[in-house]
Amino acid sequence: MGYDPEKHHRRSTRLKGYDYSQPGAYFVTICSWQRQLLFDHTELRLILTETWQNLPGRFSSISLDTLVVMPDHIHGILHLNDSPKYTPAPTLSDIMRVYKSITSVSWIRSNKSRNMVCARHLWQERFYDHVIRNEKHLPIIREYILHNPLQPEMLQGKDLNEDLWDEVMERFVLGDAS
Repeated sequence: MGYDPEKHHRRSTRLKGYDYSQPGAYFVTICSWQRQLLFDHTELRLILTETWQNLPGRFSSISLDTLVVMPDHIHGILHLNDSPKYTPAPTLSDIMRVYKSITSVSWIRSNKSRNMVCARHLWQERFYDHVIRNEKHLPIIREYILHNPLQPEMLQGKDLNEDLWDEVMERFVLGDAS
């Protein structure tokens, strides 16, 4: 089977004509390579969380919001703010490229230090984004992110009591994968 532009062309999920460096809130989802359950590793979960928390040190014009690390993907909200004068504003793609690069290199180094071999890829090539267009949608998306770790329990019909909520929050939202 040869190249078919209708089947093999990657269509952009980005809004046509939208400037992804302009101030605003953005919801992102990044998936592990081939949706492997890589992020259940405590050390990798820590790398993913710490790198996210350190992004404002690299990009002074961003602020962070909610982050959840699931076994095969992460959900996060970040805010692009006005850049200082004479400083080019980073695009959302710039930020995600740096995040994915730093986490990949850190994970490879961590494995090498323990004489372990890791997969060649950590991340899928692209990421999903959603421009949060107004303040009304921001709490709805935060709620979606925070409830995402409960999906398997809800599908199994488990009672969503306070203990289960605390356990899920500790593991997926606060980063304690013990």
